[in-house]
Amino acid sequence: MILLQGKRVVMPRKERSSREVVGRLLASVRRD
Repeated sequence: MILLQGKRVVMPRKERSSREVVGRLLASVRRD
């Protein structure tokens, strides 16, 4: 479980590259 700015992010069962996960998280945060 990753806590990002008070938002709960659930990691998919298929663990992809950490960089991809972080990139997607940053992208979703920037969209908000």
